[in-house]
Amino acid sequence: MITTSPQIIAKDSRHISTVGIMPSPVRSIAPLVVAALISGFLSFATEGLPRLSHSIEMQLTAYLINPKLLLPGVWFGFVTGALAWRFGSRGLIGAALAFVLTWVGWQLAVQAGIATFHQAGVLTPVETSRIALAGFAGGAVGAIVTFLGVRLAVPMPRTMVALVATVVTGSVFGLLLPWSTTRQSAGLLLYAAWQPAVVAVMSYFAARKPAL
Repeated sequence: MITTSPQIIAKDSRHISTVGIMPSPVRSIAPLVVAALISGFLSFATEGLPRLSHSIEMQLTAYLINPKLLLPGVWFGFVTGALAWRFGSRGLIGAALAFVLTWVGWQLAVQAGIATFHQAGVLTPVETSRIALAGFAGGAVGAIVTFLGVRLAVPMPRTMVALVATVVTGSVFGLLLPWSTTRQSAGLLLYAAWQPAVVAVMSYFAARKPAL
């Protein structure tokens, strides 16, 4: 005859009763992905803003800051800041860190793309290929720095896996850059695809709880 401890039965009953009401990771990250999509639209719409004098633009360029792409990092920084606040443990400080590093990461991504475009001339004279390599490199750099900003505030299980997944996603979606060299819909495609994709990956790992 098999007997079961009343304590074990009670524990199993509590486990079964809570399985059906656990929040879905998709529900947790969906608002952030939507926010990143909106950020993509805003990034495209505000390219070149604010309009600055030539002297100020030259000063910013000297500090490796692209004066034509000041606001995209701001909009995306609001999203990553919200991610850090939602899943992190440092409150507004963590959100601010994520915001700042996201903006810095955006500028570094631009500079990495420019440098790669020029260096890629040694590998291929085809401009489209050089732009693709620039997008790949810029997407990787932007993803790395953005991830580090979020990770400062958000504890993540399997951090290295999360980092690799984020960088791969940023690199692959950075390949959309060849279709973003003009003010056509392809520019919107880059912003509205790269930002939600990177946020989705980071949010997925941030929403996961360490195994007990």
